[in-house]
Amino acid sequence: MTSPDLSLHDAVIHVTPSYLPVLGGKEAYIYEIVSGLKDRRFVVLSSKINGMRLRDEIGSRVGILRVGPRDFYRGPKSLPSPPRLRLLVGYMLSLVRLSRQRRVTKLLGASMIHSHWSDIGFVEALRGIVPERTRERIVEMALTVASFQKPTIFTDHSMFLQQVSPSEHRLLAHALQTYEVVVCVEQEGALRAKEMAQEVGGSARVEYIPNCVNTDAFSPVDPSGDDPRTICYMGRANKGYDLIFEVIRRLREYRFLLLVAGDQRSLAKWKTVVSDRVRLIVNSPPSDLPDLLAKATVMLNPILIPGISRVTLESLAMGIPVVAATGTSRFPLVSGRTGILAEPTAEAFAKAARELMEDETRRRRYGNEGRRIVVENFSNRIVLPQIASVYGNLAS
Repeated sequence: MTSPDLSLHDAVIHVTPSYLPVLGGKEAYIYEIVSGLKDRRFVVLSSKINGMRLRDEIGSRVGILRVGPRDFYRGPKSLPSPPRLRLLVGYMLSLVRLSRQRRVTKLLGASMIHSHWSDIGFVEALRGIVPERTRERIVEMALTVASFQKPTIFTDHSMFLQQVSPSEHRLLAHALQTYEVVVCVEQEGALRAKEMAQEVGGSARVEYIPNCVNTDAFSPVDPSGDDPRTICYMGRANKGYDLIFEVIRRLREYRFLLLVAGDQRSLAKWKTVVSDRVRLIVNSPPSDLPDLLAKATVMLNPILIPGISRVTLESLAMGIPVVAATGTSRFPLVSGRTGILAEPTAEAFAKAARELMEDETRRRRYGNEGRRIVVENFSNRIVLPQIASVYGNLAS
């Protein structure tokens, strides 16, 4: 852990529920910004994690400050618990932590806040447990805590595309009404955010700035003639595992590389499928991913929610065609051009994967087109200057 200088008046503070050195949308988004904008100083305010050994890969320009109470539900030593209890306790601890993070932002005196906090969904789990008036007071308290005394940017990580709960809707409305800038990573999300801003009287400037990938680090590698063709999965341990396990059983003629992030409990089921043809690598930091992805021939991405997936961006940047679940806002994954959109069933995914594995010409065509689109639209060389412009305009 690196400790920030308590006089970073020109720094940008990222406030986030979690920041792990492993796979994850918010984490990778923050990592790209703080590692790529080298003329700025940053502080990442996150949570203490049970049992996670951290690697500082960025240097003294970026401070990572972990605030208690400790997050018992993320990391290698997370506590087992029923889902509803995990939601209630985990998110309530996140709210307590946010109040402390808010106090730290005052002490640090940085120029602006970049917030990623959205752990308000626990309020819905309180229905029937506490009176409605109490629930309403908790919502109001959460929105108050999520208000900072510095110019604030809020990045919407695809929430505007989803069917959100009433409390999450309140948080999005709060962001539009209270913060200076709302950044949406999908175009459709930005359109919906602007519509909501009109409905709720929000004054925040809404901008579409997509996720990005370092296209220098994530670049195609010519496979060695000795390298076996390999189907890859990359993602969280608690997502899509049933589908992936069944695809592994159906495609016995191929090797698999599983790049999975999670705690010991959630990773246990993945270890059961390891064999001579199935390799499992867990909790890889961002800097390791290009070398690992260089071993992949086809990527499986059974994402079920709307939006752009970082797995898709990083894979296409490497020239790896992607098989993903059908859904909205999937660009740059275009079925028949950069990969295949399939129904989220093992049968459909196995069929699509086999088609690509058996057709090298098609794989190369999809991979080359995917690489071109990502370089032209989602490269950090193009996107990070847009984030820098938001910071510059807010500071002026």
